[in-house]
Amino acid sequence: MLKQLLVRFLFFLSFFQITAQNFYQKATPDWVAPITPDYSATANGQESSGFYYLLLDDQYHAGEEAYYERYAYKITAKAGIQEMSDISIEFDPEYQRVIVHKLNVIRNGKIINKLIIDDFKIIQREEDLERHLYNGRVTAINHLYDIREGDIIDYAYTTIGRNPIHKGNFGTTFYLQHTVPIAQIHLAIFKPKDYFLDYKTKNGAPQPKINQIKDHTRYSWSATNTEAILYESNTPIWYFPAATVELSTFKSWAAVAKHYNSFYKISSQERSNIKREANHLIKDAQTRSDSLTALIRFVQDDIRYLGFENGLNSFKPSKPIEVLKRRFGDCKDKALLLSTLLQSYGIAANPILVNSTYGKNIDEKLPSPFAFDHCIVQYKTEQGKYAYIDPTISDQGGDLQTIYYPNYYYGLVLDESTTTLTKLEKAKKPKTSLIETFSLDQIGGGAVLDIETVYYGGDADDMRPYLSTNSTASIQKDYTEFYSKLYPNIKVNKEVEIFDDRKNNMIKVVENYKIDSLWQPLLDNEQIISTSFYPSTLENMLYPVTTSNRTMPYLVNETANFEHKTKVYFPESWNIKNESFNIHNPGFSYSYDIKYKNAALEIIHNYEGKKDYLEPNQVSKYLEAHKKIQNQINYQLTYDRSALDLSKVANAGYTLTISIIIFGILLSAIVCWFLFSTYDVPCNVKERWHQPIGGWVAFFGIGIVLTPIILLSTLIFNQDLHLTSSEWELLFSNNLGYGILGVLEVLYNSIYFVFSLFVAILFFKKRSIAPRMIIIMNTVAIIFFAIDSLLILEFNEELATAPAKQQAFLEIGVNAVRGLIVILYFSLSERVKHTFVKTLHQQENKQEFVNVSEPEMSSS
Repeated sequence: MLKQLLVRFLFFLSFFQITAQNFYQKATPDWVAPITPDYSATANGQESSGFYYLLLDDQYHAGEEAYYERYAYKITAKAGIQEMSDISIEFDPEYQRVIVHKLNVIRNGKIINKLIIDDFKIIQREEDLERHLYNGRVTAINHLYDIREGDIIDYAYTTIGRNPIHKGNFGTTFYLQHTVPIAQIHLAIFKPKDYFLDYKTKNGAPQPKINQIKDHTRYSWSATNTEAILYESNTPIWYFPAATVELSTFKSWAAVAKHYNSFYKISSQERSNIKREANHLIKDAQTRSDSLTALIRFVQDDIRYLGFENGLNSFKPSKPIEVLKRRFGDCKDKALLLSTLLQSYGIAANPILVNSTYGKNIDEKLPSPFAFDHCIVQYKTEQGKYAYIDPTISDQGGDLQTIYYPNYYYGLVLDESTTTLTKLEKAKKPKTSLIETFSLDQIGGGAVLDIETVYYGGDADDMRPYLSTNSTASIQKDYTEFYSKLYPNIKVNKEVEIFDDRKNNMIKVVENYKIDSLWQPLLDNEQIISTSFYPSTLENMLYPVTTSNRTMPYLVNETANFEHKTKVYFPESWNIKNESFNIHNPGFSYSYDIKYKNAALEIIHNYEGKKDYLEPNQVSKYLEAHKKIQNQINYQLTYDRSALDLSKVANAGYTLTISIIIFGILLSAIVCWFLFSTYDVPCNVKERWHQPIGGWVAFFGIGIVLTPIILLSTLIFNQDLHLTSSEWELLFSNNLGYGILGVLEVLYNSIYFVFSLFVAILFFKKRSIAPRMIIIMNTVAIIFFAIDSLLILEFNEELATAPAKQQAFLEIGVNAVRGLIVILYFSLSERVKHTFVKTLHQQENKQEFVNVSEPEMSSS
């Protein structure tokens, strides 16, 4: 208990010290230019959330690193009391202190002094905690009491101190217009005479007023009665139409790179130590490419993203050896570690600063390190081109040559030779391809739905975390719920299968469902039933955000690359016309194809983005083009019930199947009769050595007798051989090889059935040709089974998996061994020679000595 009280006491004591040393009250400094707000100003109906800003005043003393801020606003409604009654001031106690100058409430023209320094409570909010970043900044909060509608709150403070890592340099951007109306905006920079400062104005911002005050210069900008900027829907985040003032103390991008590159330098000794520590990471790699890929995987997946960015750490990375040992780091830490590892294995690599959100416009800004918020790695490929890796992205696929990276547009390479920004090459566009196959059992009935989705490149990277962090059952549940919106009575037929080829960065997801009822009657005519096919994966692309009277850029998805293919196999022929539809727009391209042949329908949609945004005058045509797609995206089939019964009768015949069976039986019967009545093998065994059927001959005879019985039951009961005319048509339309193979299987079983009867007759008649016929029958069975099994794997890619191939070869082997045992026995056995002695024609008795061995007395 005493220990807990002591800990609490020390905790509060530490905050008391922060308050006493870093947060206190003092008069406004002399260098601040006094600004008088107009307390009577009105917003002209533009109040935002019950308050209205009367003054925003920002002034910076470059020599003293002091930043003065003043805010004055009027509460215009009760909502404003809730929103604006708290004063909050954020700072870093490691190198900053805050001086509060005033805190007044003006009520009915009277000033009420609300500044009591002890009313401010210091808390550590860590707003970036969900991003696994700890910046050490604290917030001083004052919950004002007795605030009323109509009150004006006016407060000012100065933050002194900047991160010492910048050595007095700074860069920032100020806006002279905001998303709320403001009566007066004032900006001033107060700098020593010999202090370099560059500025840049954009979007109609005025040139500064320049005043010389002794050995200092003041630059100031003002704006009055600014209206709120109302951003239109789907505006790119990098677009800022406000009047803007940029400031920087850096003369060039080369100066920025030189200053911050010094924190990323690694000695050759440190690089050697890193390589020695990392050797175990690549011990199992077979090739150089595998080794480099293993290093990337380690930094991305095993070094967790976590940053303590207080003080110097906000711009200075940790030493790579420290990051390697502690197994965590922020983007700077991970980028320096990965680039060092790649360098140690002969790859030209460097950290490169980028902006993950506003990178598109960095080339238009003044040189400044504050233009960046992220760090990645630039490296040179074997082809001599530069490519990039984001070390903070986990679960990526591909290798050093193919890994996907987001488009950050521009970056600053941290290298001594850097003179300007680098324009990043775009990575290969990702792609998603989906094939859904509907196998209809009958018109008006259900269907089996097979879905195969393949993700490539960046799309695979985006999908992998979801697939790796959820169970198969959970994934199946999500997918089933998605498709149940289209097919309410859908049921899982086979559990979802996931194949992740991380080396080539490809993920395949295979689903299989049973839909009991695919068809619905039309509302106005129940005799007509219909079904429709809709490319659900394209829905987000095909229904963009609508807008009118556009004046701002419009955000579009440049990396979109989707193919959605629907295959429908009918149990009968349909009258469907082939057609195609194409749209080309500055923002995207789309194609739509209908292909029908041999009772099989294909519906193919392709959608690909072209650029990342559109100009306002391009948006209307972009939306019109999508409207055209929406009008024909749902493909519907209708069927008249009155024709359904006739269709069943017409297509239920087994003409082709029966014809093949009859042909096979007749052909085999003719051949067998010919052999039975003409073919003979002389017998050289004297009659006294003849033996009856027995021993192992009798054992094999059981199999010979059962063979025609098994084949007959196969022909009668195996539904795979009972194909109707429409099913034959469907089989051939799906795969010509499959169709031919089906014909051969029915023909083979028919011939083999008759031939097995023929062999059984020869067996019991003990004909001398029986052993040869048995050998021929088993040889053909071995060869046909092997060829049939291999062709099935060849024609069906879905079955050509490693386990399926292994099982097929195992079955081929077992069948071959079983057949070879029969073949060898009937080829070599003396019992066989002395049993099958009956010839077609009676042989003449020969008196000469015949060299035959004594018959075996065993039962073999």
